[in-house]
Amino acid sequence: MEEIELFIRNEKEDGVFAVSLVENPAIEENWVALSADGIQLKVADEERRVVVGIALVPEKRIYRKMKDKEFNIYFSKETIAKAQELYMRNLNANNVTTEHEKPIKGATVIESWIVENEKFDKSNIYKLNAPVGAWVIMMKINNEEEWKSIKEGNYKGFSIEGMFQGFEALEASTQLSEDELMVAKIKDIITEIDLKSETVELGIQQDAQKSVNTYFTKYDTSVSKIKGALQELRATETALNNTLKEVNDLKKFKSQIESMAKELGIEVKNIKVLEDINTALQNSKEVEKAITAVNKAISLL
Repeated sequence: MEEIELFIRNEKEDGVFAVSLVENPAIEENWVALSADGIQLKVADEERRVVVGIALVPEKRIYRKMKDKEFNIYFSKETIAKAQELYMRNLNANNVTTEHEKPIKGATVIESWIVENEKFDKSNIYKLNAPVGAWVIMMKINNEEEWKSIKEGNYKGFSIEGMFQGFEALEASTQLSEDELMVAKIKDIITEIDLKSETVELGIQQDAQKSVNTYFTKYDTSVSKIKGALQELRATETALNNTLKEVNDLKKFKSQIESMAKELGIEVKNIKVLEDINTALQNSKEVEKAITAVNKAISLL
C-alpha cells in the first residue's frame, strides 16, 4: 500500500487549526478523563473535567481512502513538533469541535507538549504509553452537554483539523493510473474486435495489423495530449479546492469573531476586520464558479 508523508511547507498556511473530540480517533489512541475513577483530581466537590490524550504519534501509519485509492499517511517527529508549536503560537487552544463538524464553546486546550523521554514524561501519570515525539494534549471541558457525552463514552479521543502538504504525490499517481487504464481498455477492445475475424486471409490480416498500428500511433499521440490537458486541469482543480478550503476557514473565523463580539457586547459593524473578511468572501464566489468550470472541462475530456 502506498505511503504518503505529510509535512508543513508554509508556516502561515499549514498546520493544525483545531482539535476535535471524536468517537473513533484516527491514531487509535484514547484519552483519559481525570476523574474519581482515574487519579482523583478534584476541584471542590466537582470533577475537574479534564481529559488528556495523544493528538499525533510520529511514524504511525494512518489508513486513508481517496477516490477508491487506499493509502497510509504518517508524520515525522519534526513535522509533529512544528505543528504543535504553530498550534500554540497561533492561539488555537479554544478552537474545539466534535466529530469535525460542530464547533463547541467551553472547551479549551490547557496543556500541550511533545514527549521527550518515555520514562520520565508526564504522560506516564495517565498511562498513555506515549512514544518519544508524540504530541500530548490536555483539555478542560466546561460544557455540560459535551462533558455528559464524554462520560457516556460517545467520545474516545482527539483528532486534529489542519492543512498539510504531501497529497500532491498521491494525486499525480492516481491520475496517471486512471489515464493509462483508459488507454489500455480501449486498445484491448480494438484488438479483440480485430482478432474475432477468423476467416480473414493472412495478407489481409497483415494489412489490417499495419492499419491498427498506424491508428494506435495516431491515437497514442492524441491521448498523450488529452492526458496533458487533464493533468493541467486537475492541478488547477487542486489549487482551487485549496483556495476554497481557505475560504471555508475564513467563514469559520468570521463566525467566531461575531460570536465573541456578541458576548462582549460589541457592535459587529464597528469591527474593521469583518469588513475586510466580507469583501474577501464576496470575491470568493469567483472561485466557486471557476471550480464548476474546471469540473465541466474535465468531464468533457
